[in-house]
Amino acid sequence: MAKGDQIKITNKKIKSNSSKKWLRRQLADPFVEKAKMAGFRSRAIFKLEDMQEKFKLIGKNSSVLDLGCAP
Repeated sequence: MAKGDQIKITNKKIKSNSSKKWLRRQLADPFVEKAKMAGFRSRAIFKLEDMQEKFKLIGKNSSVLDLGCAP
């Protein structure tokens, strides 16, 4: 989607402007679409992969505990 393109939100259940703005950002985000195509539930996978490549935070036999996984 080109910069400046507008996405019209017509769902009557979405009443608040902040919800409409969030939905527009989600629909315009290429990482959301990429995650969807790859079968991931969130685009956060790309951030986690980037951090792992840069900082090697998770070792081969590491245990990971996800706290606060929902917004």
